Amino acid sequence: MRSPNGKKTPEESPLTSPRPNVSAIREVVSFLCDIERSRHGSNPEVFSRCAEYIHEGLGCCSERTAFQEYFVGGEKYRNFICTFGNEEAPRLVIAAHYDVFGNQPGADDNASGVAALLALARLLSRHPPEPGHRLDLVAYVLEEAPYFGTPFMGSAVHARFLAVQKAPVKAMVGLEMLGYYSEARSSQSYPLPFMHWRYPDRGNFIAVVGRLGQRGLARKFARLMSPACSVDIRSLSAPAILPGIDLSDHRNYWEYEYPAVMVTDTSFYRNPHYRRASDRPETLNYENLAEVTRGLHHAAVRL
Repeated sequence: MRSPNGKKTPEESPLTSPRPNVSAIREVVSFLCDIERSRHGSNPEVFSRCAEYIHEGLGCCSERTAFQEYFVGGEKYRNFICTFGNEEAPRLVIAAHYDVFGNQPGADDNASGVAALLALARLLSRHPPEPGHRLDLVAYVLEEAPYFGTPFMGSAVHARFLAVQKAPVKAMVGLEMLGYYSEARSSQSYPLPFMHWRYPDRGNFIAVVGRLGQRGLARKFARLMSPACSVDIRSLSAPAILPGIDLSDHRNYWEYEYPAVMVTDTSFYRNPHYRRASDRPETLNYENLAEVTRGLHHAAVRL
């Protein structure tokens, strides 16, 4: 059953995973957005502050933390990795980038993804995966232009490292804008007109987006998220040529034939604040963001 606004009723969505702290999620978004200068590649000292904040947040949840350090134009940048579960098992990578495009706060893009990542780490510290499972949480630098689509993307560095090491990877899940929702009619748009016939008219859902030919990962992950999340979860598997389907870090794992999906509120297909100064913390729905994080935990420990 669904309520008139499209949200799941309790009968459809038994909340079987722990719920993260909403205030803690809001605090992460506020910190990343209220730092005095925007967190992009031209402000490496801001990256350093963000990196230490994220490193501390992950380190409080697991002793198994590491970082990947690399240089671009003489400046040092770092990815952070936090591991849970069996060290030898094939890994599930769940990740988000912490940089922004240009001089804007980037609350949804992508402080929301980082906040969910840190909240997921806190959940995993108390409710770890089953024996035989491994989860790696990764915070990336340099996802945004001018680095997007280059070997300098933090996710490209990480994916290449895994491939060189021949590390067994179960799947990669990229968290890309998770916090903006609207109940208004016609608040949701799509890259192709016919998609309106299959997907909601209101921007009140989360999408799990993947590529055709990867064992139905998008559909499976959405199905695993759904029982623990009151937000509607939809999935889409499509050719990589579909506009928008590869516009995040998961694309770099496809290059090495690792199964990878993006979990997203659909970005500029919904959020009018995309890449604007108005992408502020107060525009996000933190209750929904907490619900999505609970769904991520439910799926992550079961995939």
